[in-house]
Amino acid sequence: MRLHRLFAPLVLLVPLVAAAGQLEDNTKKCKRLSTASSAQKIAACTWLIESGNLGKGLTSRQQVAEKYAYAYSVRGGAYRGVAHQQRREGKEDQATASLNRALADYTTVITRYPLEKGTQRVVYMLMERGNVYQAQGDDDRALAEYNEAVRRDKCCERGGDVLYTARGELLLKKRNYDAALRDFETATRMRTSPQNAVAWARAQYLAGQYRQALQTAQSTYHLDSVYEGAANIIGHALVALGDKEQALLQFERAMLLSQYNIVRYQEALAGHGYQVEVTKRYDRATYDALKGCVQAGCRLLE
Repeated sequence: MRLHRLFAPLVLLVPLVAAAGQLEDNTKKCKRLSTASSAQKIAACTWLIESGNLGKGLTSRQQVAEKYAYAYSVRGGAYRGVAHQQRREGKEDQATASLNRALADYTTVITRYPLEKGTQRVVYMLMERGNVYQAQGDDDRALAEYNEAVRRDKCCERGGDVLYTARGELLLKKRNYDAALRDFETATRMRTSPQNAVAWARAQYLAGQYRQALQTAQSTYHLDSVYEGAANIIGHALVALGDKEQALLQFERAMLLSQYNIVRYQEALAGHGYQVEVTKRYDRATYDALKGCVQAGCRLLE
């Protein structure tokens, strides 16, 4: 009887310790930069949202709201990741359902937690909803979300350059080149990076501003001399400007720097009627087809 009384408190502590461990584990997984898979993030964030543990130890309603807003936004991003994988596997109905869940989570943050940290959380969620609408093929609604996010953005603390590049890509798709160029220039001035500069150069190329595209892409080399995107755009601009020999060298450089460029060129060459197998290998057949296409003035970037 005495032993039972002695160990009784320890028995009661076991579920408390287990719950604390589960809280810590799920909190680690429910983060944007977590190494957990999308499915694991969804499970972890769902447990945190539904268990009521997010508010433990917090005395401020603002802090609790921040925790819940973050969990919903991470889960929304995880649902987008799952949808992408489902589409690759041909599971379109499941992908649609996952995208709708992402929309619901982003909308929850906007409607339920609109005031924490000013308006920047809402700006970020509007941008993410725009991304989902794009994935669903509703470009007009996506553009409306991006426009509203830009309208509300005050300090670029959260959306920043990513917001302008997202809208710029959609405007490019709609062939609204002037507006797209303004967005990419704004993004590059907000954050000087090879990625932003190359996105701006690509927009200049598609708008027919070949010399400007060449200069903008070349300017990235002082930021990152081995960023493969720059060589890709430089090659396309040089073809358009008539310097085909140098263009071919840039395409070769781009393929040596990234297997993605090899596949991209092989697919483009196949679309132009060249007999090229789409692989991740830079072989003689790819080189001969690329050389022939460049000499013929093919437009490989659309």
